[in-house]
Amino acid sequence: MQPTDNRSLLMTYTVFHIGTYISFAVAIIAAQKIGLVLTGGVMRFSLALLVLASICGAIVASHLPDSDSWEDYKKMLMGPFGLPLLKYCWWAKAEHICAWIAFLVPLSLAIVYPQALK
Repeated sequence: MQPTDNRSLLMTYTVFHIGTYISFAVAIIAAQKIGLVLTGGVMRFSLALLVLASICGAIVASHLPDSDSWEDYKKMLMGPFGLPLLKYCWWAKAEHICAWIAFLVPLSLAIVYPQALK
C-alpha cells in the first residue's frame, strides 16, 4: 500500500488554522480598542498564545515546499528563518497546545469566574 502524500491537505488545514488564530487575535485587539472588558492579563496572555500558535503554523506551512514527500517532510528539521530546530510533529503540537490554551482558558474563566477577564 502506498503512503499518502498529505502535504497538500496539511497546507489547507494550516492556512485555515492561521486564519482562525488571526481572527480571534483581531477580535481581542478590537475589543480592547473600543473599551470592552477584554483588557485583562488573561486576554493579553491569550493574544500572545495566538501569536505563538500562528508562528508555529507558519513554520509548518512554510517548510512544505522544501520536501519531496510526506515521509521526507515528517523527518525534516525546521524552524524560523530556516533554522533546523525541531521536526514537524513538535511544531504541530506546540501550535495546537498554544491555540487550545488561548481558546479554553478565557472561555472557562468566562463561565466560571467572569471577573477574571477584566
